[in-house]
Amino acid sequence: MLGVLSGFSIVWTVIIVGYVVGRTGVLGPDARYVLNRLTFFVASPALLFVTVADADPRAVLGPSLAVAAISATGVSLLYFGVTGWWLPRGRPERLVGAMSASTVNSANLGLPIAAYVLGSTAHAAPVILFQLALWSPVFLALLDSSTSGRRTTPTALVLGTLRNPMIVASLAGLLFAVF
Repeated sequence: MLGVLSGFSIVWTVIIVGYVVGRTGVLGPDARYVLNRLTFFVASPALLFVTVADADPRAVLGPSLAVAAISATGVSLLYFGVTGWWLPRGRPERLVGAMSASTVNSANLGLPIAAYVLGSTAHAAPVILFQLALWSPVFLALLDSSTSGRRTTPTALVLGTLRNPMIVASLAGLLFAVF
């Protein structure tokens, strides 16, 4: 129980510090933009690289990855089916809802909780890898094809995936762990 509280207390502390820094304006008027870009392009990719690189590749590519894929696919299909029948929405809205329903916060919450409750962040690596390297690109391609009026090509999907620094860092971490 103490491990769970420790994991959540880290998250709460970061939220509180961020709130205070934002409200006081101590970092200046462009802080929100700069910190957002720092987080997306530097800090999160570095954390994901280290997390996946430190994980055992057999564990990352093993049963946990299959569980993440099966559960996300099941929840997504269930959501997509129910909203098509019960709450009729357009395809883009249903895709966003299905992705939201089937994606967990494996990085921001999963990493600190895994570190303090399970003793290792490697337990979150399969879910992070699945969501960033496979699940998100598929949904983004489906969303792009349903809103742009054009068909998404495999080349465009791969290039779009390779432009996301968190996906690149996760895949690089996996390659580093394997080799």
